[in-house]
Amino acid sequence: MDAITREVIRASLLAYADEMTKNFWRSSYGYMNYEVRDFAVGFVDPEGRIVLQSRFTHPAFTADLGFVVKDAVDEQEVIEPGDV
Repeated sequence: MDAITREVIRASLLAYADEMTKNFWRSSYGYMNYEVRDFAVGFVDPEGRIVLQSRFTHPAFTADLGFVVKDAVDEQEVIEPGDV
């Protein structure tokens, strides 16, 4: 993959993550989510490696995201397109 295509994909994924963060924060009714922003948003591969995180979430919360996704994937017998 050439550098320009890779950067376009990276920027698009980052924009999606940022938009998910804004929507979650705006629609959250919990104090910890709304005021403290105690949540993480990002993209993780099936092995639990963090692909990228939103620019509006704290890295300390994102660090645990990979472990959670990896455990969830391992618990499922079959994950098919459309499940996530």
